[in-house]
Amino acid sequence: MYKRDPHEILERLQEKYGDVFKTSDCAKEHVTYDQLMRMIDEYLIYQYDRGLYVTKGSKEDGDDVYLFQKTHEKAIVSGVSALFLHGFSEQMPYKYEFTFPQGYNVHAVKDKPFVYKYASEPYYDFGVTEVDTIYGNTVKAYDLERCLCDIVRGKGIDLQITTQAYKSYCQYPERDFPKLMNYAKKLHVEQTVRRYLEVLQ
Repeated sequence: MYKRDPHEILERLQEKYGDVFKTSDCAKEHVTYDQLMRMIDEYLIYQYDRGLYVTKGSKEDGDDVYLFQKTHEKAIVSGVSALFLHGFSEQMPYKYEFTFPQGYNVHAVKDKPFVYKYASEPYYDFGVTEVDTIYGNTVKAYDLERCLCDIVRGKGIDLQITTQAYKSYCQYPERDFPKLMNYAKKLHVEQTVRRYLEVLQ
């Protein structure tokens, strides 16, 4: 049984669930609603979204990309946003881009300051990897090769960003041209990708 001291309650939750936990986690640990509210009142934690709580001052605190994906597990960081997290774009996104599976109810997340896109099967979940946010938290994102294909498929992408990303990739020690061309073929941008590579290699 917990003592009612909110600091002790939080420490117990952190031991099991880290600095981000859900209402269901609190229920498992027999933390009451009143105890949860007291932790909020004493500025130990805050509610990020329905059922998700974050410890103030933790590395997750303020990391909207990580917390958003924690709440919406189907969201995959994509496009130029993913390129930035991979270190292949110097332009920090004004709004991070997420891709959801076709048919996902994006209206449930429309109040968040992000850009949302849809992808149908089999395009939604291939090329998914993990990458760290600027806060050092791990999120799901499309890999470099998928991003390089996507940025020549999308509209409104800055030509300078695209050119620099391809130039950096050509100089990247771990580049994988066969993988890139395989993705390009699947995404129907093989000729466009090949032109970039021929110019920049």
